[in-house]
Amino acid sequence: MKILFVDDDDSIRDLFVLVLDNIFDQVQIVECTSGNNAIRRLQESSEYDLIISDFNMPNGTGSDLYDFILTEKIKTPFVLFTTESHQSISSIFPKFHSRENLDAQLAKNFDRKLFRSFVIEFVSKMVPGWGHLASQDQVPATEINYSKVRLPYFWRFNTTLCDVYLRLSDSGSKYIKIFNQGDNYSRSDIDRFATKLNVSNQKFLYINSKDYDRFSTSFYQTPFLIFDKEKILGQQEDVIVTTQAIIQEIAQSAGISSTAIKLSDESVNEIVKIVENDDFKLKLSSILKRVREQKDYLYDHSYLLSCVAAAICLHMDWTYKETIRKLSYAAIFHDITLDDPILAKVDNLDLEVLRKFPKEKIRKYQKHPQEIADMVREARVFPPGVDTIILQHHENAEGNGFPHQISPLKLYPLVAVFIIAHDFINRLYEVDFDNGKYESIIAAFQKRYNTGHFKKPMEALKKMYSSS
Repeated sequence: MKILFVDDDDSIRDLFVLVLDNIFDQVQIVECTSGNNAIRRLQESSEYDLIISDFNMPNGTGSDLYDFILTEKIKTPFVLFTTESHQSISSIFPKFHSRENLDAQLAKNFDRKLFRSFVIEFVSKMVPGWGHLASQDQVPATEINYSKVRLPYFWRFNTTLCDVYLRLSDSGSKYIKIFNQGDNYSRSDIDRFATKLNVSNQKFLYINSKDYDRFSTSFYQTPFLIFDKEKILGQQEDVIVTTQAIIQEIAQSAGISSTAIKLSDESVNEIVKIVENDDFKLKLSSILKRVREQKDYLYDHSYLLSCVAAAICLHMDWTYKETIRKLSYAAIFHDITLDDPILAKVDNLDLEVLRKFPKEKIRKYQKHPQEIADMVREARVFPPGVDTIILQHHENAEGNGFPHQISPLKLYPLVAVFIIAHDFINRLYEVDFDNGKYESIIAAFQKRYNTGHFKKPMEALKKMYSSS
């Protein structure tokens, strides 16, 4: 089963993707944040078994998506999942139901049981080969007692508040409890159990369905798991790999292509190998090790920055891997000497927030572009230009950035890509990755980044969130 799920509200997607995960035994769910984003996905491939879409969305509505489906004569069943009434949809969206027996409307609310029942009934009637779904007590036999939770949800925590199980085969109905309520765990524990039980390709762990209902699981809020700082196990989990998996989910929901994420991953994995090399400069290696062990904005935004920078390059037709490699290396190391996530969010020396820090810490912040650039240059293991990107990453479009107040006309071209991607990531965090606000962010960026080497990457960023 392959499903295209379209909604600009992250909380809606998070909640109902988990419901869909637990309806179908084998399912691939592609998430989109707008009608235009979904149209691009369908242009790449229209081979979906089901499309579920919101109606009111910025950057392409459900109506725009449906018009494309009609024009392209796509026969995939379509569910309009909206807060609009049937009467309202009939008035403002008269084309809906143009395809006999392929379209349906479902009222949007947070009733997961209603959503589940509707999807099961609709799929069993409308999707070829799935007529058996409704006859199996409305759930596959293997899912009666257990609910799926994707592995990345577990990797960022170390204590579970309910029992956790591993499924012994994709098609089997046998589950093994690997953690008891209150247990502390690490990612290596999960991997060890999977290897021992020969199920290393698992993408899910399982909790009792009653616990699932009780905790109302969602991606950004996983209350059956907590991170207990006082109970960190002896061996630190590899947070670089952990964060990659989690930020991949966020990047995809933010409209970053899988190609860009893959290219970014390749570079990040190279960094891991470099750090493990005995010849690597000790000072930089030890600092990166500390950052890798943190679970906060400092590393998270660096990895996401790598993904966004790669996506901008691809939309500029800068497909040379060495270019993306330089940007990814710079993204991972650009704030490596900072130890406060709040400072990592500061991009202007005049901001009031800086005055809350001791003078010595402010001086260290002011010097960090030069300090890290020097460290990277001295390490002699990075591609040429990485040090320059890091040195100039706090310059800006107005020419009054730091440390050297460089004119936007004189900036290294890759720095312009990096600065826009860096600024965009900061804005995403400010709006809590609310996709409905991306359009206003980009509109503001177009006014700011309209000169020098900023013009092309700005057009590329705009292109990432348009249907053209």
